[in-house]
Amino acid sequence: MHATERRVLFFDLVIKKLGKSTHVPPLADLLSVWQEHKDADKAFHYRQRGDVLYQINDMHIDEDSASATMLISVIDRRMADVAYGDLDTRKTKILKKADREGNNHSAHMVMSLKPHKADTYLCMLESVSRVGAAHIQYLLNHLMRNEYKVKESRFSFPHPGGVRERNGQPKRINFLPLIRLGGHPSPSLIKDIENGRIRHVSLIEGREKTPFGDDPYLVEETYQLTLGVKQDIPAEGRWERLKGVFASHRGDYTEGRISFVDPHNSPKTVEFDLDNMNLDAVQYIKYTILSDINPPLAYASERIVPHMEERMLSILIGERGE
Repeated sequence: MHATERRVLFFDLVIKKLGKSTHVPPLADLLSVWQEHKDADKAFHYRQRGDVLYQINDMHIDEDSASATMLISVIDRRMADVAYGDLDTRKTKILKKADREGNNHSAHMVMSLKPHKADTYLCMLESVSRVGAAHIQYLLNHLMRNEYKVKESRFSFPHPGGVRERNGQPKRINFLPLIRLGGHPSPSLIKDIENGRIRHVSLIEGREKTPFGDDPYLVEETYQLTLGVKQDIPAEGRWERLKGVFASHRGDYTEGRISFVDPHNSPKTVEFDLDNMNLDAVQYIKYTILSDINPPLAYASERIVPHMEERMLSILIGERGE
């Protein structure tokens, strides 16, 4: 990771919910939860038996640009000590960490407060090792679950049947909103699919964990429909054809999967959220490169770096078409 260069990935932050609610709160409501946890010094989560810590270091909400920025970091005491080498003397210097210290990496994430489709917000993520989208999603959802444990009524909606409490007030049902970070497909993915060989396409439906057969240790989790692909499928327009298939079945299935062999004869598999056609495969997520970052960036920071936030916000605003 160069001090003057960063890769910025394009994501959608999608707000989902548990339960039968048809109401989904705006991103601003979730940001208020995360801000409160940060202000109370509780915006963190230990993993790996306490050896790894993920946390929100800093937050900034800007109403004028309709955006929010987070600086999220990881501290990992399992990583090796940092070593530096002198270019002139060729000597090595090792920085020993204390017992409760660990390697520290942090990443900026800039989010739009304007949804570009239902419950979906454009998001720019600084690509940093050990602080990927899956780690951030886990942390933010963990904080939402903590909030729900303390105050179940933080998010609620009127009972759909119009039921009322004894005091005459409308009965409300509590629910837990959660987020998913899904990457935008990159041009390289489309190129590899259209110039490679598609092996098969799958449509996947999540199911309630119910017993399967007579064995008490087997439960149903997903149902998968696998479609074969004829080898004479036209190369041009494959991506749009597959998107059309996924879009027409998103009411019945939640995820799609494409297994293919790229033009270099390497087997690849990518999975999509059918609602937004977002994916998790990092190598195929759309990105742009920020170069000549000055002052240079360190591996980690305790506060949002203003000139990094400014450049990432510029990308986000440009992507919104403003």
